[in-house]
Amino acid sequence: MPIATKLHQLAAYFGICLLSLLLVACDGKNPSSLQRARQPASQTSSASAPVTDATLTSISIAPASAAVSAGNLANFAANGIYTDGTTRNITNMVAWTSDHAAVATINKRGVATGIGEGSSTITATAQNIVSNPATLTVAYSVGGNLSGLATGNRIILSNNGADKITLTANDTFSFPELMTKGSTYKLAITAFPAKQPCTHTYGTGKVQTADMPDMSVICGFLPRGEMVKTTGLGVARRDHSTTLLPNGKVLAVGGVGSKDNLASAELYDPVAERWTATGALTVARRNHTSTLLPTARCSWWATE
Repeated sequence: MPIATKLHQLAAYFGICLLSLLLVACDGKNPSSLQRARQPASQTSSASAPVTDATLTSISIAPASAAVSAGNLANFAANGIYTDGTTRNITNMVAWTSDHAAVATINKRGVATGIGEGSSTITATAQNIVSNPATLTVAYSVGGNLSGLATGNRIILSNNGADKITLTANDTFSFPELMTKGSTYKLAITAFPAKQPCTHTYGTGKVQTADMPDMSVICGFLPRGEMVKTTGLGVARRDHSTTLLPNGKVLAVGGVGSKDNLASAELYDPVAERWTATGALTVARRNHTSTLLPTARCSWWATE
């Protein structure tokens, strides 16, 4: 037989062998497939032991329920359960669905976004297999701002006597539980910080159609253990109003002086320990009330 013919036959033979090895190694499977290649039960079993494919039998998604406010995110994960008893994270390999797009949407990575108040059912689907349903509730957060808390201190707040939150630093806060439109909220200080007086404003009301971030919790200065002499008011007055501001200063307004009603106002700075004149009422008055607004401004009502 000519040498060229023999070389041609050898090349064809080795080509077939190489192709066979590649097919055995890959097993003809797409590595991103939802199917799983199941290995023999024991590595020491007979070479003739069959190797079968594990197929997807069910999908489980978690968490079973979640709650977010509008504009915030919730993460869902999907696990596939296979015929060989194994599980696999297939979060990015399923089709995610939210049955109420006006309430929430969900992307291909299982990240849901709250859109509007209500509840939506979240499911994942692959190979005509539908997961267990999960519930996503979109509602409103209730919270506000804490100021004046001394370093190292803590304060415990509650909403409606049950929903509690512990704060250890001055910052904005939100209660853990979300609330639906029309729900009533009521802020209370459950545990005061050590040796600090605290008060709050805008702690009671009803949820409307947006988050409610207007609660204001204000803590006073730590006691110094002594009486400190400070400058007096610039103008002696009685029957005036005093308001503790979020920055810890005190605003004194109106009242009656030595002869007539006063329109003047003074601000006390506990750090500088002195009173300074600030602004004036349009109309002099006494025996009036003062209300701190969410903007940290004050409003007055006269009774005389």
